[in-house]
Amino acid sequence: MDAQATGVAPVGLFDDHERRADRVRALDEQRMLLRALQADVLSALNHLAPAAGLHWRSASARRYAEQREQLRDEVRRLLWAIDEAANEVGVALSALAGGE
Repeated sequence: MDAQATGVAPVGLFDDHERRADRVRALDEQRMLLRALQADVLSALNHLAPAAGLHWRSASARRYAEQREQLRDEVRRLLWAIDEAANEVGVALSALAGGE
């Protein structure tokens, strides 16, 4: 008797669905963690906002402001990388949903 006649799903099919469900759960967890990380990095970026009126400051204060701006640039790049990772997770989830 074949599996269809007995009403029992083939072993491989069930395993594939179980693996897909596990992968979807893992990707959802990654997406949640990436969103939390995005929020934290964005908050850090906002705390690094430049101060107004640097023209009257001392040379050391201007150097500090320049270093702070360099750090802001690095944090912006980090935020961009997190956005890219979140997009990749979304694409992977879409691909898994399309395979159902």
